[in-house]
Amino acid sequence: MIVLRLKKIPIEATLILPVLIFLFVFYIFPLLKMVNLSVISEGSFSLEEYKNIFTTGLYSKVFIGSIKTSVLVTALALFIGYPLAYFTTYSKHKLLLFGVVAISMWLGIIIRSFGWIGVLGDGGALNYLIKFLNIPTHSMLYNRAAVVIGMTHILLPYMVLPLFAVMSNIPQNILKSSKSLW
Repeated sequence: MIVLRLKKIPIEATLILPVLIFLFVFYIFPLLKMVNLSVISEGSFSLEEYKNIFTTGLYSKVFIGSIKTSVLVTALALFIGYPLAYFTTYSKHKLLLFGVVAISMWLGIIIRSFGWIGVLGDGGALNYLIKFLNIPTHSMLYNRAAVVIGMTHILLPYMVLPLFAVMSNIPQNILKSSKSLW
């Protein structure tokens, strides 16, 4: 009679198995399938689709526009976020200001985006104000400016919170000694 002795599997390994299966089925397998579709053309290996990305004018125009938008959003988030983080770090109302930034991050992106539609839309508050001042109006939605405003609003907490964390860890004696250099 043959007796098979299996090694005891640690409980941690059995707990992680469903997560690994989920990750493989819904992330790794579709990613590998897309890579396969992008490099296999008519049954043979081809990089034709990647060549099209760099030779088609529309793709390069969209890529350059995306880079411009991302640089502008980053600059605006830094321009607004740095003073906000600095003021929050050295304010007497640190907890309140930190809470405002954190709560804005916890709100869903969809809710914040629809909020901007209410402000920038044809019947929105900003357009109403412009009409009240007898200034000719035009659509403020569905253009690069609206995208920059919305993206800056969405990504601003991700700029403020790391800056706040770094500024909070600066020792007070370094700040006092730096004031003596003026």
